[in-house]
Amino acid sequence: MTTSIEQRPVFLALVSLLPAERAEWPLDAWDIGEQEAAVTALTEALEETGTAVTGRQRARLAAVAESWGQWENLAGQVMALPAVDEGGTPCHLVEARLAPDDRIDAVYDPLLWAVCARCDDRLLRLYERRPWGSVGPADRYAVSGSAGTRLYDDPLVAFEALTARH
Repeated sequence: MTTSIEQRPVFLALVSLLPAERAEWPLDAWDIGEQEAAVTALTEALEETGTAVTGRQRARLAAVAESWGQWENLAGQVMALPAVDEGGTPCHLVEARLAPDDRIDAVYDPLLWAVCARCDDRLLRLYERRPWGSVGPADRYAVSGSAGTRLYDDPLVAFEALTARH
């Protein structure tokens, strides 16, 4: 799992999309170690200002939110942000349970998280099967497609792997 230090450049790039007066609270929250509050404040500011994001930016925001346990709370807002046609990576976030024949491993319940419209590669959130169900961030992540399936422990690394071919 990445740390706040490793994610800081990604977070700063996302905050830079905001008008300066709206960037202060997310930055302050991040700097004092309140990453959960920072990601929430960033997402709310992007939503309130109507800031459009590229597919790659949306994916990075989703990965940072997932890393800090906020994806479930912010998914609707992140997915509803206006889109910018970046002319690049056609990564689309989705939230749909896969059919049983798409299972990667008998140990995990996979949830489709993102797809690439160009090559049909998929990013899956993998939850270990537990009697009480799946709660919080995924246990692992997988990029599955024409090049096979690769497993990742970190959502940001997994999103980068999904978008690296384009």
